[in-house]
Amino acid sequence: MTKPMLNANGRRGFTLTELAIVLLVAGAVVGAIWVAGGAVWSNYRIYRFSQQVITAVKNIRDQYANAVQLPAGPDITKTLDGLNLLPVEMRRDPSKPGNTEMDDPFNNDLPGGSFHVLVEAPPTPPVFRIEAQGLTQEPCIKLLTLQPLADAELGVVRIGTTTNSMAVAYNTATLPLPPSTAETWCGNAGNTNEVDWDFEVRN
Repeated sequence: MTKPMLNANGRRGFTLTELAIVLLVAGAVVGAIWVAGGAVWSNYRIYRFSQQVITAVKNIRDQYANAVQLPAGPDITKTLDGLNLLPVEMRRDPSKPGNTEMDDPFNNDLPGGSFHVLVEAPPTPPVFRIEAQGLTQEPCIKLLTLQPLADAELGVVRIGTTTNSMAVAYNTATLPLPPSTAETWCGNAGNTNEVDWDFEVRN
């Protein structure tokens, strides 16, 4: 049996067993806090990106409300950013509007990940696609099931996902998708999932 340690005053201290138990409990608490903090941060990034998408959609609609067509595409991301229609915090280099790649909150460390706005057919009425590339399964699923992006005012006409550069599903139903459907759509375990939203300029 481990003898208790005595402090300078001769009083009983902790045994090695008791110290080990304390360290194990402390480690478990820190681990739980770390996991909870990670979930909170992930949910915050998802919410923030949804707000960025909503801002972008509204700005594009305001800019082109009376236009017959959108700018020449297919990728009009830099053109829109040059007009300050996309959130500044999404720029990889905030000092260069319209001259740099755009990020969504999930792919700042992923060289293949990015944010795009594309011109989609049919040209009348104008339709644009917001595309988030380089997603892992978790943000892919959560974005498809997120309530803010289901706002009727956004006028989503089609939603879809792409896995490993191949379209796997598209739907004309409004968001949010049921979790079971989103899990099926976001089938890639790596970071090459993509979520697309198609919007009409006028709705």
